[in-house]
Amino acid sequence: MEKKIKKRTRKNKIEVSLNDQELQKLKENLKKAGIKNREYYARKMLLDGYIIVIDQKPIDEIARLVRISANNINQVAKRANETGTVYERDVRDLLDQWEKLYPLIAQARNKIVWLTSQ
Repeated sequence: MEKKIKKRTRKNKIEVSLNDQELQKLKENLKKAGIKNREYYARKMLLDGYIIVIDQKPIDEIARLVRISANNINQVAKRANETGTVYERDVRDLLDQWEKLYPLIAQARNKIVWLTSQ
């Protein structure tokens, strides 16, 4: 069976020599950025000068809380349409959910603003 040869789209090479300390710093930066491919990292840094790494966990938590809140709002709206009544407890629960969600949104926004201003 013949092995397919991958055709390179980038034909221009740049070589860089590093001392031991610089190589260690490069490895640390790769680890911080969560990148395993040195060539990708070098190309990104040469062309753009920076790499932004965003911690997805707070955004995932916000999305989860938004889904829960949206589901609860839909349930309250359905009940209000069926019975013509909105219960104070339901409204309080929705407000409590918002109070948990709002600080997470503000925190995530501040981190994103910090990342882009560096």
